[in-house]
Amino acid sequence: MTNGTARGKKQNSGKTVTLEQLADIEVRGGKTVTTLYPPTEEMVEEAKTMEPPPTLVYRRFYFRRGVPKEYHWVTDVPSRRANGGAALQRIALADWYLVIEEEKRSGDGHLRACRIMPRPADRGGCACRACESARQRLEQD
Repeated sequence: MTNGTARGKKQNSGKTVTLEQLADIEVRGGKTVTTLYPPTEEMVEEAKTMEPPPTLVYRRFYFRRGVPKEYHWVTDVPSRRANGGAALQRIALADWYLVIEEEKRSGDGHLRACRIMPRPADRGGCACRACESARQRLEQD
């Protein structure tokens, strides 16, 4: 899923071009199941056709009934772990390619933690602790 534009169409310069994915995560029969919309393989193919290419990948997590242990890296807040809800990964395209290779190698079907990017200024920016930390890291790199 692109950021609302048709495949192959040029974006306005200066705008962040994204790929977006929903991760629906729940425990079924004692097993954590991660379902991706669209599947990662589809997104890889779509990224190849986009002009200009995407710079960020947004992964939106939805935890139906709590955050399973495989995803405790998402939050250390006990009430969020118990109740679930939403979370977000904003990943640079190059880092996304690395993390999806790691996810394939693991073979367990779960997504992995990675370096997050701050919310882009053209999308309103953000001053939360996570975005500020990511901004500082980028300035040091």
